[in-house]
Amino acid sequence: LCPDFSHLLTGHPTYNNKPGPVQVLIVKDDHSFELDEAALNRILLSEAVRDKEVVAVSVAGAFRKGKSFLMDFMLRYMYNKETIDWLGDYNEPLTGFSWRGGSERETTGIQIWSELFLVDKPDGKKVAVLLMDTQGTFDSQSTLRDSATVFALSTMISSIQVVRYRNPPLDIKNNCLLYWIARGVHKGRQAGAWAPPIIIGGTELIWPQGCRRS
Repeated sequence: LCPDFSHLLTGHPTYNNKPGPVQVLIVKDDHSFELDEAALNRILLSEAVRDKEVVAVSVAGAFRKGKSFLMDFMLRYMYNKETIDWLGDYNEPLTGFSWRGGSERETTGIQIWSELFLVDKPDGKKVAVLLMDTQGTFDSQSTLRDSATVFALSTMISSIQVVRYRNPPLDIKNNCLLYWIARGVHKGRQAGAWAPPIIIGGTELIWPQGCRRS
């Protein structure tokens, strides 16, 4: 049975100069895109991380499939990773990236968390982990080009990407999404480029050529 998370439905956090989601890729009404370079600079050039390698972790997939919800659990882990019970109390509201129930889209463009997390690699070197939430594909307000652009950009800049879907077997839209992924990995291999490992639905892992399983 799936756990009941209805008690956590407070997905619009409030911030008073505290870390929060920052819109870095804006989708305009005419379906054009704008990159907020100033916002990116404020985050990536901050004193704590400017000299660190960045590991970008993103969640992508069809809209209304729990991407922001999943990302908020990643946030909770990053803030509490030193404790065994990082999930916290059952009744603790799940805050972070904005999320809600319903059939209308919530996230647009690409958002990143304003605080990067310093993590030690096995060799002792510190890297900065960046969490990135993305607009879902196939919503009623977006064109196919919108969906493809956001998905492609997020994949290109991710170190690892989680692709969310629910209700298998896969429908045509999910198959279309997986086609984009496979085509991108194939083209990358042809060009000799590196591509991020991609987790599909949280279970299946696609390892691009040249990547080694840990």
